[in-house]
Amino acid sequence: MASGYDASISYDASKSYDGTVAGFASYIVSVDWDNDGDFTDANSNVTDDTLSVTTTQGRALASQLTGNAVAGLCEIVLKNNDGKYSSFNTSSALSGNILPNRAVKVEATSPTSEVIFYGFLESIVPSVDVTGNNIAKLIALGSLKRFATTNVSIPSATTVGTGACITAILDAVGWSATLRTIATGKSTIARFYAGKQNALTLLREVEATEGGFVREGKDGKIIFEDRQHRYTASRCTTSQATFSDASGASMSYTGIVQRDPMDFIYNKFVSEVRTETVGSLATLWTHPFANTSGNAPKIEQGDTVTIIAEYPNDYTAVNQTSVNAWTTPASTTDYLTNAAQNGTGTNTTGDMTVAVVKKSTTMEIKITNGASSDVYLTKLQARGTPVTASSVVRVMAEDSASQTAYGLKEYPAGSEAKWIGTQEEANNWSRYHLSAFKDPTATITINVNANASVDSMTEALSLDVSDRVTVTASSRAKLGLSRDFYIETLRHTITAGGKHDLSLDLSDTEGYSGFWVLGTSKLGEGTRLAY
Repeated sequence: MASGYDASISYDASKSYDGTVAGFASYIVSVDWDNDGDFTDANSNVTDDTLSVTTTQGRALASQLTGNAVAGLCEIVLKNNDGKYSSFNTSSALSGNILPNRAVKVEATSPTSEVIFYGFLESIVPSVDVTGNNIAKLIALGSLKRFATTNVSIPSATTVGTGACITAILDAVGWSATLRTIATGKSTIARFYAGKQNALTLLREVEATEGGFVREGKDGKIIFEDRQHRYTASRCTTSQATFSDASGASMSYTGIVQRDPMDFIYNKFVSEVRTETVGSLATLWTHPFANTSGNAPKIEQGDTVTIIAEYPNDYTAVNQTSVNAWTTPASTTDYLTNAAQNGTGTNTTGDMTVAVVKKSTTMEIKITNGASSDVYLTKLQARGTPVTASSVVRVMAEDSASQTAYGLKEYPAGSEAKWIGTQEEANNWSRYHLSAFKDPTATITINVNANASVDSMTEALSLDVSDRVTVTASSRAKLGLSRDFYIETLRHTITAGGKHDLSLDLSDTEGYSGFWVLGTSKLGEGTRLAY
């Protein structure tokens, strides 16, 4: 995507680099069309065909409490005069390779080297624009899309940190270990498991339990920040950029919008604690047709059949949640095969080979017939130790002064933090969020002209979600704000000629400020102990 001079943009004419006008950047837009894991092949670089790029990453809502991160979005408009990006054009050099899930990368090479977006191709739609030009709109989505469309099953584990739980989810999805940055976490989960659950929902449950943040990095990595990350990480404790409305400010913004602070006030929190008990070893599942009544299922000679034992199921008690540990099926005790369908023939059980895959609510039982003839499965059962849910304990924290001033505003999703294991932690969780959200805090969006100078462009390219920035909006903006914010959502818009606009959704650091973190904060700087 070529950069160039635009007379409507003010820039520092005294500086230039690599032949690019100061205040403008050089970019590379790439697609891994042949899906070989790199962007070095012919046609991978689509920069010269790129007309515009728009990227969005971060939270759907600029709130550390109610704003979950969503899959990043990248829209790239490509020139398509030769039909190169038309999937039905068999003469295209990309014929057969215009397929979903190809990696897509947008990066800057100057004035600083930064990846702006890394995701995966979702769709390409060719069309003719109003001026008669052939174009194709490429849509790519970020890493979280993979988790939103995948269900996982995870075996039960006890006394595990939230970071280990996130790792287990990523492993279950098959997400590369090189594409993740996972904090250990501050909370410990008494028992963690999943049975055919949506991976993104599960990630968010662990995120809510920790009070942390699961997000995408600009480089496509899945990142898990614990709840103290923004009190300890250098990019969160030290402002990375200052944007001011003061006359002559070196870093300014072209627009600012403040959201109604009443939208983010919560003065009553209720947290749930769920306890579970492990029962004695028992038969949890029985194959209904594996019997000697004459209708036993057949396993042909040399064939392999995989049968799934499930617990709990539609016929178990509603308070059964999972299996603590499955017992590997034992010959004759848990399974029998016979040469006759009614079990009166030769016992062939010893000729069977059995392998299992154990998960929290299922055990896959793979039976291979090694006998010299077809056999019949006359018995099959699955034993294990069941897990039963006990009563739910609810712990509440509220602030009467806030309720008097702003009305009762109860946080509606306390059950999302479903893995909290003790009353003490539930109380800490409720008080922690109450202290941050019982009073108004500022939430704003600023728009920045990245082309204003080399410094502006460098800042625009280097900023990331969770970074701390300073905004002054008390001069021309008249908002009475001069404080630090966290970046929650980051949008880049790059158009023809190299015009680059940056939009930031920002949450106030005020709500979560004042916490004192052992071993990190200076004595006297915090009034509340973070848990």
